[in-house]
Amino acid sequence: MSDITQSVIASLEVQFSGNKKAVEDYLKSLQQSAKAHEQEKAIKDLEASFPTLPKETVIKVLNANKWDIDSCFVPLFELIEQQRLKEIEERKAREDKKKRELAEKKAKELFVLFQQIPQETIMKLLKEHHDDVEDTAGALCKLVEEQDKKRVQTIQKPLMEDVLDIQMRVLVEKFPEFSRDQLRAALAENKGELQPTVKALLNHVEEQKRKELKLVFPNVSFEEIEIALAKAKRDKMSAARLLSEVKTAQPPAVELKDSKVLQPVIIPPKIQDDITQQSIIIASTAAKMKEEDDKIAQQIFREKLENDISTKAVGILANMHVVPGTKPPLLPIQIDELKKQQPASTLPAPVDSHIQTSVNDPKPASDIIVAMKAGPSQVDVGSSFTVEFEITGKSSSSDWIGIFPVSAANKEYLTYQWRGKDEQKGKLTFAAPSEYGEYEFRYFCNKNYAHIAASNRVKVGPEIKLEAKLSEDSKKLHAKWTQLTGNTVHTSSWVGLFKKQETNNKSYVEFNYANKVDLVFTTPTKPGEYELRFFTNSYVDVARSNTIRIEGEDKMKATYKDGHVYVDLDIVSVDASDRPWIGLYFVKETSDRRFRRYQGVKENKGTMDFVSPKTEGTYEARLYRNGTYDLVMKSNSFEIPNGH
Repeated sequence: MSDITQSVIASLEVQFSGNKKAVEDYLKSLQQSAKAHEQEKAIKDLEASFPTLPKETVIKVLNANKWDIDSCFVPLFELIEQQRLKEIEERKAREDKKKRELAEKKAKELFVLFQQIPQETIMKLLKEHHDDVEDTAGALCKLVEEQDKKRVQTIQKPLMEDVLDIQMRVLVEKFPEFSRDQLRAALAENKGELQPTVKALLNHVEEQKRKELKLVFPNVSFEEIEIALAKAKRDKMSAARLLSEVKTAQPPAVELKDSKVLQPVIIPPKIQDDITQQSIIIASTAAKMKEEDDKIAQQIFREKLENDISTKAVGILANMHVVPGTKPPLLPIQIDELKKQQPASTLPAPVDSHIQTSVNDPKPASDIIVAMKAGPSQVDVGSSFTVEFEITGKSSSSDWIGIFPVSAANKEYLTYQWRGKDEQKGKLTFAAPSEYGEYEFRYFCNKNYAHIAASNRVKVGPEIKLEAKLSEDSKKLHAKWTQLTGNTVHTSSWVGLFKKQETNNKSYVEFNYANKVDLVFTTPTKPGEYELRFFTNSYVDVARSNTIRIEGEDKMKATYKDGHVYVDLDIVSVDASDRPWIGLYFVKETSDRRFRRYQGVKENKGTMDFVSPKTEGTYEARLYRNGTYDLVMKSNSFEIPNGH
């Protein structure tokens, strides 16, 4: 302890009346105050050097480095870089989104050109490519691209907006740290010339590196900064680490506005040459970028085109392979489109003047009972039905009998007859309706529209016997039909393969025209019960076959090996064309949306190769149908080791 220190303590003891404890507390408070002052000064110095970082971050780094300012420069500089890179990533994401939108706009323009291609050309290309939709789509893409090139060639000068857009795209991609406004201003300063603009920006980037490093290391000369940048191959962070090793006292941080400290130096000739070369190379990428944009647009167009061709292909192919003089039934998707275009028609409901139609129609007599029987049970168009009736109770000569489709309302009769005289028992003859389907007869009292009795149902259409049988290898389904009664079936008659529980006759799995009595279908891959249905130029079936049951079981096994996950597949419950997909999940994962890897299933049987997830743990593969999260099955569990 020095004489001065002893003298100060002695003076304080006198001041505090010899209370040594009070003296110690006083000296300790002085030390804490001095320390707080030093810390506040350190915070302000670093805040001046790193103005974009919040105070809390600066304090956190100081604490981590025991309040040694020299040790804080590099970690704070790294945080600045992380912040900058994050902003660049966010800006890049926005630019990528804009790029995608521009590509989609271009794809729409191409699709408009495609829609101008005659249907005959599409059919010709389908035939040339053996009905292969994918190959046909490729040929159509080339045809549309040629038309687009011819369209572009008719424009004598490209629009200035298009040129500016490409130039801006190049600048945004190569200089993501600058805003669009800054890049647009730089381009304007260089009279819209791309190469000098790139050169100016590269010079600015190099100068900015020096300024930022000088701000963090104010005692280091620009020459030393340039040496560090050269050693670090122009990487700013690596240069900062090299400069942090310089053992010199750090003076107070200097603001950017201090021109004496931040005086720029002349860029070395070699660096200038490199910048010139880079600017030439970057400027030359404008044409390549235009080509890349066109490729993206063409890819989007190709996908849309294949979807469109796939949707239309069945109808087009059917037109190419129909029996001469016949026309195939409309596909379900075509029927649905027609429904959107025009209102559904209803059966006409003629009203005879002798039948009462007011809201005050008399109620049917409650004391009359009518028994009805219609026959034959099935006839074809041109034949007739006989309906017999027997009445118990009081009836009227104004009673009437009508024939109705089974689902029709009471005013939607096809034709009707008065019961006639007062006989309690009799029969009437009706011509069979001209449309195939199921019908019934209804009895009405006293000119009323509330029926009191209905007959058994009868059917209009030929009587067809339809048989279904699997081939010995179960790969084909053979159909045989025999006409037992009725008129000669329509030339557009067809047989459809359906799931047995399917109630919509438009939703067939496959169809064949009944131009011969023996037909062959491809056996469905999905397990379940199926049947064949016979149609005559409509969606009303006149016969159904015996039930065919398809057996099958989905199989999926997953294994890990050498950084890859291999999934062996043999699935039958979904088709590869139905967009099924497989995701790799942690076994404990409860959310279907949190997969680690995924791929679309292209074949029902085979092996799929996934790059292994990076995180160790217990995984499983999950199969979903139709591009949804509708789970079909899970595989066995497997382990991914640490550090694989």
